[in-house]
Amino acid sequence: MNKTRLIISALLGVFALATFAPVAGAASLRYTFTGSGSGRLDSAVFVERAFAIIGEADPANTATCTVSDCRYLDFSSTRVRIDGLGEFAVASTLRVFNTLGNLGLSRGGPDGLDLFNVFHVAPDYDFASSLGPIAAFASLLQWDVDDVLTSGGVLAFDNADTDGTFKAEGVPLPASAWLLGTALLFVRRARRREVEVRLRPVR
Repeated sequence: MNKTRLIISALLGVFALATFAPVAGAASLRYTFTGSGSGRLDSAVFVERAFAIIGEADPANTATCTVSDCRYLDFSSTRVRIDGLGEFAVASTLRVFNTLGNLGLSRGGPDGLDLFNVFHVAPDYDFASSLGPIAAFASLLQWDVDDVLTSGGVLAFDNADTDGTFKAEGVPLPASAWLLGTALLFVRRARRREVEVRLRPVR
């Protein structure tokens, strides 16, 4: 197989993989809280809308709260999705915490005020593995104490209880990075086969 045919084969392989193959997982995890509630986003008032708050973080950055038997993980990025309003980036730092098996969402840092809890998990859950979804009758609270800033304005839920879920799952790698790695592997295997053919003794 000459180099031109090798390159064409590699590109065809990448195209096929882009069309049919799943994306591989990465080290970071995605933590998703869902529920429904009323409140306001900037000047827009909403009533009983389904929402999802999605944070991403590297579990290696888990830290200890000032309260004993508590650990937390600040999100490196957060977004909120509210039915009928859209999806918005959250500028304020939020975190997931676990205090003796009571897990929830709060403002960032070791002393962040709770925003949505509680979900019952193992007391030693350290955010490093996939989990859930876990259902709970959870509470929205303290959103009006300090502004939670989003790309759509200040978000504030009314204090209320709601059926909620929590889920932790792996974050997929960008498709381009995964495809590049796969393409290189494909080319390497093709070259190895070509060398084997050249070295095969003639009978």
